[in-house]
Amino acid sequence: MLGFGAVGCIILGGAWLGLGALLPSPEAGRAMLTILSDPPRGIVRIDGVERGYAPVTIEVKAGTLVQVSVVGISGRQPRSETVSLPAGEFRTITLRLAPKLGGL
Repeated sequence: MLGFGAVGCIILGGAWLGLGALLPSPEAGRAMLTILSDPPRGIVRIDGVERGYAPVTIEVKAGTLVQVSVVGISGRQPRSETVSLPAGEFRTITLRLAPKLGGL
């Protein structure tokens, strides 16, 4: 069953919500991961599956390695990171996409 927990700040429907904003708490054995991209609006993939545009918050299985990728921003290189979260944790990561070098 989902409960509710507080987080620092989130984006919901394009609006920032401050301290104390409510998100569903992760179920037992799960964790919540928020992915941001710089520049914003990159396509987020979790273990190769598209999950929306950054920023996005997803529930993940705790204690497992999760590959997070952000792609699809013109003129920027894709970026990936592997994370593992303990049960009940809320974590935010920002993937910064470097400019593509050279080429036509």
